Amino acid sequence: MAARQERVEQVIAPQLDEQAKRSLESLLTVLIQVEATELRTERGRHCLRISAQISHRSGCATAPRTPPWPVPATGG
Repeated sequence: MAARQERVEQVIAPQLDEQAKRSLESLLTVLIQVEATELRTERGRHCLRISAQISHRSGCATAPRTPPWPVPATGG
C-alpha cells in the first residue's frame, strides 16, 4: 500500500497545485486519472482491491454523512 501511494504521489505532485488553481473538475480529473493508471498492472489492481476491502470494512464507504453523536459548536 505504501508503494502504491508513493507511485501515485510521484505522478500527481507536479500537477496538483496547478490543477487545483484551475477548477475542482480539473483537480478531480487528475486524481481519477492517476488512480486509473493503477489498473494497468497486476500489482496496482491488487492494491486497489485491498483498498476497497479496507474502506468497506472500516465503514467509511457506508458511514452516515453526519456523525451519530452531537458535534459541539465552536466559539470563535
